[in-house]
Amino acid sequence: MLTALLLLLKRLYAKRKMPTVSRYTSNPALRTIIPDWPGTPLDQNGLFINQEYPTVISFRAVLKFMTQRNPQTNHHL
Repeated sequence: MLTALLLLLKRLYAKRKMPTVSRYTSNPALRTIIPDWPGTPLDQNGLFINQEYPTVISFRAVLKFMTQRNPQTNHHL
């Protein structure tokens, strides 16, 4: 049990490399606006990435986002 917990913590806090475009995926049945569009970029692990701003989001940033209060909750229409 302790080994599994340590492996999980190691994976969560491990430094991830910046994603690089390794290939593209597309659906040829769909029309595109850009004529020579190669498709949606995928990283080394086959995950979708933002073409213009490839980033690595840390677990700490996600946890902070999920636990902070939303100041606009009372301003719904």
